[in-house]
Amino acid sequence: MTDSNLKKILQPIVQEYGLGPVLSSLGQIADAPFGQAERFMTAGDDIANGSNQKRPTGSAPEYVDRMNLPVEKVVAVSELARRYQQKLFLPTFRDISSFCQTYEIQVPASNSRASAIPRVFKFLAELEPGEIQQILDDGWFSGPSRLGPIADGIRNYSSAVLQPPSE
Repeated sequence: MTDSNLKKILQPIVQEYGLGPVLSSLGQIADAPFGQAERFMTAGDDIANGSNQKRPTGSAPEYVDRMNLPVEKVVAVSELARRYQQKLFLPTFRDISSFCQTYEIQVPASNSRASAIPRVFKFLAELEPGEIQQILDDGWFSGPSRLGPIADGIRNYSSAVLQPPSE
């Protein structure tokens, strides 16, 4: 079956049920025991051949656990995965899109955080350990929640400037 035929078949299904439920169902098919799932796969599928690269991920930490990372990167990338799962790192798809644009990574077609996991963490795994640690230490790409103290500072400064002098 060609990719265009597959798209023609999947498009009405996605329109009727939504992308999330379709991806979830595909993930369940992929996670089924091999004897049950093999009827859904062709011989050329990466999943059928034992590769985890195209397998849907449940979470960022699970994806990172399956990666073959150098020892010096495991702790930092795992911590970023934990923060990603807790929405402390790249909390919104807009943040992911900004991250991808900053590092010239192709933005995922699907607007879900889960779909971005492979792309984001493959890129992070290619960085030098010091660069990964700097992202952790400096809280880069942690979203707008980290702007709270800055907003409070601006608010306090503004109120102090706008108060009439005491006599």
